[in-house]
Amino acid sequence: MKKYLLSLTLILIGCSTTVSQPTYSNYKVGQQYTLKKTLFLFVIDKHDSSCIPNLAEPGYGGTTTDIQKLNTSDPQVKGVLSPGDIIEVTKIKRSYNIENGWSIDILGKIVKSKEPKLKILLNLSSEGWPSVANINTNLLQ
Repeated sequence: MKKYLLSLTLILIGCSTTVSQPTYSNYKVGQQYTLKKTLFLFVIDKHDSSCIPNLAEPGYGGTTTDIQKLNTSDPQVKGVLSPGDIIEVTKIKRSYNIENGWSIDILGKIVKSKEPKLKILLNLSSEGWPSVANINTNLLQ
């Protein structure tokens, strides 16, 4: 009986290992990324303080693709980030919704920019989102 319990304990301990790097994202918490292109902070309503802005490419959500005209007068643009600005990933969160399946949230913060040091999401600027979220090397390095 003792051998059985010891074997069962060892098997269960072996099954409870954790993965240091998730397979659904190649972002790393604590890693800083530099923007290669102009991106903007997209929000549904920039007057809603609970809405975390999402880093997106010009043209997303019906915004202009003309970088010169992309400004905060658009109700969905909270700010504009330039090439060379730096962001840092602070959290990777995976959740399940019965209607949409698995979804990944990549949370970060602006480290270096003329924009305020806001909390941001990197979902819209990631490849494969929402089921996976990988670094879009055309936008970030």
